[in-house]
Amino acid sequence: MKKKRSLASCIQEFWPATILTPIFVIGEVAFDVLIPLMTGKLLDEGVKAGSMHHIAAYGLTVVGMAVLALICGGLSGRFGAKASTGFARNLRREMYRNVQKFSFANIDKFSTSGIITRLTTDVTNVQMAFMMVIRIAVRSPIMLICAWVLTLRINPKLALIFLVVIPILGIGLALIMTRAHPIFERVFKRYDHLNNVVQENLLGIRVVKSFVREDHEVEKFGKVSQEIYMDFSKAERILAPARNRRIRREYNGRNAKELAKEYDLTTNQILQIVRDLDPAQISLFEFLDGESGEAGKR
Repeated sequence: MKKKRSLASCIQEFWPATILTPIFVIGEVAFDVLIPLMTGKLLDEGVKAGSMHHIAAYGLTVVGMAVLALICGGLSGRFGAKASTGFARNLRREMYRNVQKFSFANIDKFSTSGIITRLTTDVTNVQMAFMMVIRIAVRSPIMLICAWVLTLRINPKLALIFLVVIPILGIGLALIMTRAHPIFERVFKRYDHLNNVVQENLLGIRVVKSFVREDHEVEKFGKVSQEIYMDFSKAERILAPARNRRIRREYNGRNAKELAKEYDLTTNQILQIVRDLDPAQISLFEFLDGESGEAGKR
C-alpha cells in the first residue's frame, strides 16, 4: 500500500523559517503588551508627578520597545513569507509530479480545468492558510491571554466579564464562518467550470470563428463569471460584520466612560485596558476572518 504524505512534508528545507516566524511573532506580542504598561508608568510616575527623569527614562523605554516590536514584526513577516512561498512551491511541485503518475482511470476522473485550479488557486489559498497558521494563529491566542491577565491585574471583576464575553464572540464568528464555508466550496466548483469554458473556447477557436459563435461563447463565459461574482458577493456580505473594525473601535471608545464610572477606574487604567484589548480583539477577528476567507474556502 502506498504511503500517504502529509502537507507538512512539503515544508522540507523551509523548516527553519517556519520555526522562526512564530518566535518573532511571540516577541512582537510581548512588546505590544509591555508598551501600554510602560506608557501607564510614564503617565503616573512621570507626567503626573512632574518628574523629567522618569519621563525621559520611560519615554526612551517605550521608544526602544516600539523599535524592537517593529523589528520582530518585520522579521516575522519576512520569515513567514519565505516559509509560506517555499511551502507552496514544494506543494505545487509534488502535485505536478503526482499528476505525471496518474493512471488512465485518474486521467478520466479529473478534468484538465480541475487540475489547473488545484495547481494554481488552491495552492495559493493553502499558502495563505499556512501563513496564517504560523503567524495569526500564534499571535491571536497569546495576545488574548496576555490582555486578559493584564486586565485581571487592574480589575478582576471586569476581567471575569471579558472571560465570558470573548467565548461568546468567538462562537458568533464561528457561526458566520459556517455560513460562508459552503458558498466558498461552491465557488471553487464554479472555478473549475470557468476554466473548462475557457479551455474549450481556446481549443475550438477556429470552429467558433468559422460558425460565428463568438457571441455565444462570450455569453457562456459571462454567465459563469456572473455566478462566481454573485457567490463571492453573498459570502462577503456574510463576513462583513467580522471585518468592520471601525464599528468595534467606536464601540470600545463610547463604552470607556461607562466602564470608568461603573468599575471605579482611573483614566490610566482605562487606557491600559483599551490598549491591551483592542489589539487582542483585532487579532481574534483577523484569525477567524482569515480562517473563513482562506482556509474555509476548501
